[in-house]
Amino acid sequence: MKNFIGNKFFLSTLDAMFTLLSFIFVKELQASPLQLTLLIAAKPIVGLCSFYGHIFIKNEPKKLKPFIIVLNILGFVPCLFFPLMSSPWFFILSYALFHMAIRATVPAWVELLKINLSQTRQANTFSYGLVIQHMVTIFCPLLISSWLDNTPYIWKWIFFLLGCIQIFNILLLCNIQLSPVSFQEKPCQCFTMTSIVFAPWKNFLSLMRERRDFLSYQMMFFLGGIGLVAMQPALPIFYKETLNLSYVELTFATHFCKGICFAILAHLWARKIHRLNIFKFNFYINICSCIFITFLLFSTFSYIFICLAFAVYGLMQSGCELCWNLSGSIFAKDRDSTLYTSSNLAFIAMRGCLCPFIGYFFMLIGTSAVFVFAGCTCVLASIYAIHLSR
Repeated sequence: MKNFIGNKFFLSTLDAMFTLLSFIFVKELQASPLQLTLLIAAKPIVGLCSFYGHIFIKNEPKKLKPFIIVLNILGFVPCLFFPLMSSPWFFILSYALFHMAIRATVPAWVELLKINLSQTRQANTFSYGLVIQHMVTIFCPLLISSWLDNTPYIWKWIFFLLGCIQIFNILLLCNIQLSPVSFQEKPCQCFTMTSIVFAPWKNFLSLMRERRDFLSYQMMFFLGGIGLVAMQPALPIFYKETLNLSYVELTFATHFCKGICFAILAHLWARKIHRLNIFKFNFYINICSCIFITFLLFSTFSYIFICLAFAVYGLMQSGCELCWNLSGSIFAKDRDSTLYTSSNLAFIAMRGCLCPFIGYFFMLIGTSAVFVFAGCTCVLASIYAIHLSR
């Protein structure tokens, strides 16, 4: 769908800037380690809020389009106020709101594509969207990195301009077309506080009891990401204090090298996801994570290793994002997929509530300790994935 790919393009310009915010916190705002940890934790934690979104669209295809439009507006509006603000707390809240809104639209997009496209075209559309997203994240930071090095606080105005550009994204979303589907018409739902707060978790627990294979997948995915999420608070400090990177050096390694590999190999993952057992598919993803952490540890010896590390990370991330986005559709088969995809949000939210603070604890020992911990969890996840695939 052109609307999905266009949405990925416009959002990725803003998302690319948000990926630099943790480094901006360290380099320009002199944020405390606690503020940095909360910034990193905000993205997965708000998945808990995103998880509730599916109750408004479950078996309600007519609500998918307005749901996506409203959340996209909610996500970019705070960026229009960046030039007026200087508190790290405001930027943390803006970062959290952006990712909450965007993640909450994932179940809606998955169901929208499931209704309109065949299973193969779903995978191809997602891979094309992810490629567009990462091509933008390659070139956008590279184009502005020299400005960031030479002009303090210009990043605030860049956020403002990219927020204004999102208006074109909203106009694009207004043209979404929904193919006729044979859903049973339901009376208008009346939501109460009890139904909003407790019903999603009741449905979630019921699904986990009913689908043990899906629960096993979530446990494997949870374990594979524990270490990678725990690393995030340590990485900006590692870049600045250990590697002493400039914005140009940072964006080349973490955006260009990562993005190129992501863009080149995403379509390869898309061809394999429906041919391989999903657990074996994740085994290869976790092996890539182990290699990424190994290269990261060697980056203290040469800058080339951090470039290699993020090239492998791009390979890993392209498979991981495709699998994460499509797993709900794969496990749901012909059933409504919104609860399955929303369960992904719940699990990464629970992981996000815990792991950055584990990383904060290991930072008291040293950044290398965080990386070793992350490597061990990825090895365990690889072993578990092979066990499940058999």
